[in-house]
Amino acid sequence: MAKKEDDWWERMLKGGAAGGVGGYMLGGPIGSGIGMLGGGLAGLFSGGGDEEEDYQWSMPPDPKFFQAPEYEETKAARGAWGEKLQQWGDQPGYGAIAPDWADIWGRAKKRVSQYYWGGPEGGQGISGKVKASAARRGVADSPAGETMLMRMGATEAGQLGDIEQKWAFRKLNSEKQADKIGFKT
Repeated sequence: MAKKEDDWWERMLKGGAAGGVGGYMLGGPIGSGIGMLGGGLAGLFSGGGDEEEDYQWSMPPDPKFFQAPEYEETKAARGAWGEKLQQWGDQPGYGAIAPDWADIWGRAKKRVSQYYWGGPEGGQGISGKVKASAARRGVADSPAGETMLMRMGATEAGQLGDIEQKWAFRKLNSEKQADKIGFKT
């Protein structure tokens, strides 16, 4: 005579955490994991009396889920946690960090400017190199040197324009995405 399907799951759970000794799955994470694998199989195949001799082995039935009992403490804890999540969700920028677009633009502009004209950290920039080269050749006061510096200014302005276009496009896309998902800025 074969046992019911419920007995199969019961034996798996009993043999799980205690390594097939008959305990339930209340052990620690290591005991449960190892016990479920080794103890569950050992409990199934180790025998245990006359009642299991007639058992017919087959594929395990569909898993069964059991609802844990509801306690007042858990209801209160879930309620408090839900309220806290609501408070956080109402804050501007919760869940993501909104980019500071003014800071991003200021940094990009500063880097380009330092590349061409130098900066406070001691770099001379491209303009300093052009002036030094002209001074070495003895043509520091020539109109050609001034023309080179004006061309560098125009090139810098062009690069800043390109960067500003890309920056504005990314800012717009970011704001559209934020609006789409309900992000509060």
